[in-house]
Amino acid sequence: MIVLLIFALLVIAGASLPATRSIKKHKTLNQWDYIYPYTGIPLWFALTTIIKIGQTASLSNFVIENFWITVISIVTPWLIFLLYKARNKKTEIIAKGLTLLPIVFTVALRLLIKSLPE
Repeated sequence: MIVLLIFALLVIAGASLPATRSIKKHKTLNQWDYIYPYTGIPLWFALTTIIKIGQTASLSNFVIENFWITVISIVTPWLIFLLYKARNKKTEIIAKGLTLLPIVFTVALRLLIKSLPE
């Protein structure tokens, strides 16, 4: 599981870093802009093991849920980049709200997905 976690975080870093660097051309970045793509997977582990929210997580849950969290974590910076490229006040507000998408998606996924068979 640790190897898959490291692999997923490296995939997120490789796919979202170009978008984050492109956003830098349109606005000044703060620490949250660099951190938010990586919040989903550690939050999933915290919800599953420490807080024990949702159904019991099997290995199938781990693979499927973390795959979708990784996809959302990769897509979100690119969506934010496209919104900042539009140079509209409304889209900038939406882009700031989208930074919470990996967290909201992780919590929703953990609460809605039932325990899958191995």
